[in-house]
Amino acid sequence: METTVLAAQALATGLIGAWLTLGVRDNILHPAVNETYTAEVMAMTRMRAEYPDEFAHVAHRAVTNRAVQKWAFRLVVAAELMAALVLWAGVIALLLAIFGTVSVETGQSVALIGAMLFTAVWAGFLIILGVTEDPRFYGLTPMCAPIHVSV
Repeated sequence: METTVLAAQALATGLIGAWLTLGVRDNILHPAVNETYTAEVMAMTRMRAEYPDEFAHVAHRAVTNRAVQKWAFRLVVAAELMAALVLWAGVIALLLAIFGTVSVETGQSVALIGAMLFTAVWAGFLIILGVTEDPRFYGLTPMCAPIHVSV
């Protein structure tokens, strides 16, 4: 049973590691794609255009300094890279634990740290997006709000 659990943990860790690795790869090879969007979100560009009345209440949170925007993007890419590397180290440690080369606790601990870093990166995106943009921009509605569908 322990082997099955370790294999499942290695697979789950590997899948999020692969997904994050692709994102890091693209952010390194093609930074303009996501960096431009990140800058727009930080500057609240769409909110300013589509919801000017609401924007007036939160305009003080807009980050329009290009140097700060670029620095923030680089910081995010560095955090993504660190998380991806730790996730892959977790996969390796879990596989080694299956073969008894490292302890189960070591494998699980490294994988858990990787998962924590992955979660921190994505929670950070959600927190920053929540702070810098109005939820209506993303088409999000609270779970308790009725959704009206016109047919």
